[in-house]
Amino acid sequence: MIHRRGFLKAIPGVVAPLALVGCRETGESGPGKPPAANGVTAAVETDEASWKHTQINICEAPYFADSTGQKDCTEAILRALDDMTNLTRTAMRQTMAEMEKLPTEGEHHHPYSYENRRTDGEIFCVTCAHLPYVPVLYFPEGTYLVSDTLCYRHTDLVNTYGSPMSQQIRMRGAGVGRTVIRLADRTSGFGKGSRKPVVSYMPGEGSNVATSNYCEDLTINCGSGNPGAVGLDFFTNNSGAVRISGSSARMDWVMPGCSSGTGTTRESW
Repeated sequence: MIHRRGFLKAIPGVVAPLALVGCRETGESGPGKPPAANGVTAAVETDEASWKHTQINICEAPYFADSTGQKDCTEAILRALDDMTNLTRTAMRQTMAEMEKLPTEGEHHHPYSYENRRTDGEIFCVTCAHLPYVPVLYFPEGTYLVSDTLCYRHTDLVNTYGSPMSQQIRMRGAGVGRTVIRLADRTSGFGKGSRKPVVSYMPGEGSNVATSNYCEDLTINCGSGNPGAVGLDFFTNNSGAVRISGSSARMDWVMPGCSSGTGTTRESW
């Protein structure tokens, strides 16, 4: 089996996630426990143990988000989310390229991902054959002022069935009440009846490949004068969690269905 690091290096113009600017090596962390202090910028050749404990600090290069609550951080956070999800997007493109090499007659499955198949020339690709590891997006203690929904902007992050591949989106703060994502007061688009989220994990209506999403250790504040604001629109398949403080404006709860271990959860706060 191709190792995920070697796979990413093999894609022209793409580097392993640890080479992302702003991605740092960290120690162990968990719910309620802020990540360890940043160490030396992780190199591409860092071993697998360090590879699994990495983060992108939203306040560092190239994003430089302001944590004082004085400057709008929307674009900086959107750029980081685009960069993170682009790893999955690129891996899916590589999988599709590999599927194109399978014979056009009969049914043939990807050697590393049986659910991806080519039948009589038509490709049915569910998910990445080589899943990249996507770093945690870390928000140090402070207040992050935003003026629009925080969600990645790729319109082609879907599989051949049209399902959004919102995978491994992990946002983590320094602790509830310590890291606050705050919607600016009286922001356009968040009026009465809009039900527009401040943070959204998926732009589509549903998916069965939006796996391993987490939102932890932060507070989402809808500000004032935003009666239609929803703090968090969260979606995950198979595994994932929300461990945060809800919006100060209101809390909405929507759970269309969840089965432990293998179900689908979509929740709005």
